[in-house]
Amino acid sequence: MNRFCLAAWLAGAGAAFAQPGPPMGGPPGSTGDGIWLRNAYFGEAQTFDACVGHQPGTGQYHHHADPVCLRAQLNDNLEEVRTARTGTTYREKPAPWTHSPILGWAFDGYPIYGPYAYSDPKDPASPVQRMRSGFRLRSITDRTTLPDFALPIHSGVSQQLNAAQAGPAITLTFPLGRYVEDFEFVAGLGDLDVYNGRFAVAPEFPSGTYAYYVTIDADGLPAFPYIFAMQFNGAVNGGNARAVPANAQDYFANGA
Repeated sequence: MNRFCLAAWLAGAGAAFAQPGPPMGGPPGSTGDGIWLRNAYFGEAQTFDACVGHQPGTGQYHHHADPVCLRAQLNDNLEEVRTARTGTTYREKPAPWTHSPILGWAFDGYPIYGPYAYSDPKDPASPVQRMRSGFRLRSITDRTTLPDFALPIHSGVSQQLNAAQAGPAITLTFPLGRYVEDFEFVAGLGDLDVYNGRFAVAPEFPSGTYAYYVTIDADGLPAFPYIFAMQFNGAVNGGNARAVPANAQDYFANGA
């Protein structure tokens, strides 16, 4: 199964497309990791393919941010720029947009949509707009405190860190954005909550549902926290699908 089919199968089968998972920073004492969790999109971007995904040694192809090829397969407001040996390059279509499709399901049972949804979460007749993240880079000169949103992730750790817990100095080698804790959530800054989701009506849920959204910026680039903000809104009660349901939709590109 190639990476494009795998991504489409995940969406059709209702498996988890992505999830916070284990801490991204590795063990404590590894240059700020453990307390300061590595931002995987920042730290692993050089290994991503044209679909903004990659495949580690385990063979489990996955995304940390905007899955452009899956979105293109599902007609999620993208247009082709060019196709080369390394794959197809896409860009965001200009407005007006259509509501993004479901790309997968989180382990707490809620759907994960692409970046576009109704501007009024209660009104399916309202214009579709890009869902803006409520996170931004912190204005800090050192890594000696944790942002509010990260406190539940670091159970038992005080917001004011001791010397042994402080992160690396902010330098060209360790710039702001390298770590998850370099960001902060600001209520009202964007359209989404601290989990990177909201309660809203959607084509598949006319009565409304809580949902997560892939976030991109005005230039179409992945915007932190990309899919999840390291936490689930609901109770985790599921896992990866182990079999393809009979009603799963297959997607093909030029017969392949």
